[in-house]
Amino acid sequence: MPGEPLPAVQARPLDGGPPFQPGAAGRATVLLFLASRCPKCREKLAGIEQLMPLAREAGLALWLLSEEPPRRLRAFLPGDSLRAATARLTLRDYRRVNPLMSSPSYVFVNYQGQVEAAGLIGDEDWLALVGQLNAERAQERAA
Repeated sequence: MPGEPLPAVQARPLDGGPPFQPGAAGRATVLLFLASRCPKCREKLAGIEQLMPLAREAGLALWLLSEEPPRRLRAFLPGDSLRAATARLTLRDYRRVNPLMSSPSYVFVNYQGQVEAAGLIGDEDWLALVGQLNAERAQERAA
């Protein structure tokens, strides 16, 4: 998957709005895959919520993608900021962008729409992203 274009799929924001293509060329994006019935996923929510403003400040789009029903997602996601960054896909499209159906996982997509990396939230690439975003914030505060 890394080095290849992200499959073109249509997502619908959980809170409403027009459908869009997550990871489309034009903006670097982090796609997150969490499942409401996954205990490890629930443990990751607070850290992801803290990461969201840092990603936004860095110009990085961050989307939680799911194929689960809206009611289940709303019950799973504790904050409005997480719900606002969540979009739903059909099961078919979800499998196209997350073929292993793994969670809690991520896909990094560059501004050209190419997959840069994919793995489990908490792995080396994920921790590098978190460190980079935190370092950028620290530099802004020091300036």
